[in-house]
Amino acid sequence: MNNNFPTRRSKSGGLVIEIGTHLDNNNASVLLDQLMTAIDKNQLPIYLDMKHCELLSSSGVGAIISNVEAARAMGSDITLLQPRETVLVILNTLGLTKMLSIQQTRLEEMEGVS
Repeated sequence: MNNNFPTRRSKSGGLVIEIGTHLDNNNASVLLDQLMTAIDKNQLPIYLDMKHCELLSSSGVGAIISNVEAARAMGSDITLLQPRETVLVILNTLGLTKMLSIQQTRLEEMEGVS
């Protein structure tokens, strides 16, 4: 059974991973593996669509952070798209909002598609 997060390609060719309502110890390892595989296959840049995510645990944060440097080492990045206020509070409390690429704009708007 495939437990991966749903993915799609952005107009610019980047990989969009759609995060559900929770990113916690129950599914963070799935995201970790999915991100590592995408980076290994040079499926960059990576966008994490966070608009539905209401709960972000330390495991979820770890899955993201552990792959950001790998993506940046390849000249790319992992961008969090439209994170909810609850997620932003967690990231801000951890001092990560300045380290991470975060966009409140929809990807389609960033790419010039309405």
